[in-house]
Amino acid sequence: MNSQVIWLQQILVGIITAAFASFFTTYLNNRYQRLREDSKWHKEKLFEAYSKCLSTSVLATQLARTKFGNSVEQSSTRIGAITELLTSLNILLVLCSGEQESAVIAVRDEIEQLLQSNSTALLNILPKPLESIRDKLIQLMQSDPKLKEFGQ
Repeated sequence: MNSQVIWLQQILVGIITAAFASFFTTYLNNRYQRLREDSKWHKEKLFEAYSKCLSTSVLATQLARTKFGNSVEQSSTRIGAITELLTSLNILLVLCSGEQESAVIAVRDEIEQLLQSNSTALLNILPKPLESIRDKLIQLMQSDPKLKEFGQ
C-alpha cells in the first residue's frame, strides 16, 4: 500500500508539473505573439501617419502654388489642407517617440508660426516653406528607426 501511495503521488506531481509547463508555455507564446502583432500594428499606423502627412503637405504645397482669388470656397480649400496637415502631424506625434517626437513638434510649430506670421496667412502662404516642411517630413520618415524594418 505504501508503494502505491508513493506511485500515485509521483503521477500526481507529474500531472501537475505537465499542466503547469503547458500553461506557462502557452502563456509565453501568446504574450510574445501579442507583442509582435502590437509592434507590427504600430509600424503600420506610423507608416500611415507619415504617408498622410506627406500627402497633405504635397496638397498644401500645390494649393500654395495655385493663384486663388479671395473666394470663400478657395480659402476654405487652403484652410482645409493646412488643418488636415496639422491634424496628421498631431496623429504622428502620438505615434512617435524620442528624437522623432521632438522633430515632429518642430515641424508642427513651424507650420503654426508660418500661419501666425502672415496676416492673410491662408491666402498667401508661399510654396517654398511648405516644400521645406515636406522635405523635413521625408527625412523624418527615412530616419525613423521604427520604420527601418517595416515590411520585413
